[in-house]
Amino acid sequence: MKLIGLTGGIASGKTTVSRLIREAGVPVVDADQVVHRLEELGDRGWWALYELLGFSILQADGRLDRVRLGRRLFAEADTRQEVNRVLHPLVRQELWREVRDLEDAGHSAVVVDVPLLFEGGLHHLVDEVWVVWAAPEQQVERLMSRNRFPETEARRRLASQWPLQDKLARATHVLDNTKGMDELARQVRQLVRELKGRRG
Repeated sequence: MKLIGLTGGIASGKTTVSRLIREAGVPVVDADQVVHRLEELGDRGWWALYELLGFSILQADGRLDRVRLGRRLFAEADTRQEVNRVLHPLVRQELWREVRDLEDAGHSAVVVDVPLLFEGGLHHLVDEVWVVWAAPEQQVERLMSRNRFPETEARRRLASQWPLQDKLARATHVLDNTKGMDELARQVRQLVRELKGRRG
């Protein structure tokens, strides 16, 4: 089975690319969705975060306060590293379980959508890396519009990840998301055609 790692910078358009890949007939395992499931009240990720950070990241009903946690992680690099240390092994285990299930179901190509593919060292475990690229100013504008972040917060979020240029240098293929949806969709269709032509 061919395993593709999909990544990109925050607000680069990776979610849109994931949707286009699914529409083209290739299954996608989404790391963000895996994280959200693991962080549900009482699940393994929830317990890991609670043991690390305590009540300060919980809502009154015990569920995770994602807004408060997000602000803390992006403001405190040491805390972010500790959270990644405890969550990454859990996420990785669940990702590979889903990949194995898809392989057992007969799929010959699977895309794993992982925002921190390089930061978490998962790029060593895939056959190809597809990176979604957008200009940094576009990322800032999208974060300000989509998340209602002030500019300083948007730029801090960008700075918390690997520079996109470093990811581009390690990419097997780059999806340029600077020229509009039609062009992005064309690039995705082309890559999926090539993937289907060489898999197996």
